[in-house]
Amino acid sequence: MAESSVKPLSGITVTVPFGKEPDWRFGTQPLPYTPEDAEMFVNTVVREIRSRCKTYRKLTFTTVYFGGCGPSCLTLDQLYRILQALYDHLVIQPEEQTLIVLPDTVDGARAKVLHESGFDQVTLRLSTDSQDRAENDFLILRGSGFFSVGFELPASTQKETLSRILTLKPDHITFYPASVSPELTEQLTGGYNQFLPGHFALPEKENKHLLTLAGDKPVIGFGPGAITCTGKTRKQNPLNFSKYYKEV
Repeated sequence: MAESSVKPLSGITVTVPFGKEPDWRFGTQPLPYTPEDAEMFVNTVVREIRSRCKTYRKLTFTTVYFGGCGPSCLTLDQLYRILQALYDHLVIQPEEQTLIVLPDTVDGARAKVLHESGFDQVTLRLSTDSQDRAENDFLILRGSGFFSVGFELPASTQKETLSRILTLKPDHITFYPASVSPELTEQLTGGYNQFLPGHFALPEKENKHLLTLAGDKPVIGFGPGAITCTGKTRKQNPLNFSKYYKEV
């Protein structure tokens, strides 16, 4: 499979701790959603953005990525307040804005507002016990006008399950962890390119932010487990929200 020619750009990562499972990409530790904890989280992230923004005033960012355990658990107002803080305090000329979505957290009305808020790439993260709900959630997202809609799947996904998912014609598919069997990758015909290990996408549907994380361009992170890389410096926030809250 051909590799992507998309060049990495400067990006912003926001990691959200709410969910049932640890985040496989950044290591963010999960926290059950409650309105009180969510408000504390949003206020902390906004405070972190404001306190660190002066360091990055000379940078122009082109990608924004909401990841972690489950950013779609946040209310629309909570997501908007984080976005507003980013756009108010950093120079952003968005070419891509991504949201990781957990099953059963987005209906048609909510998906429409997310799209209108600037999210153009959404990834439905499935666990082994949520794969039977994939079709309905995917069709809701697909019908809301996003530029790219895809899946994150466990590397243990069965061939039959992947075959059903491929009939939906997703724009991108990621396996986690990235070490995936040849039997699964052999099913990804029809124009999918592997642009990073375990990451496949149709042409021009590659995630630019993930390429930034893997490349040598600056990326800054806010939230528990978020990674900041600028030049030779690499720093990761505490994975646990309680510790992150105390240190920010």
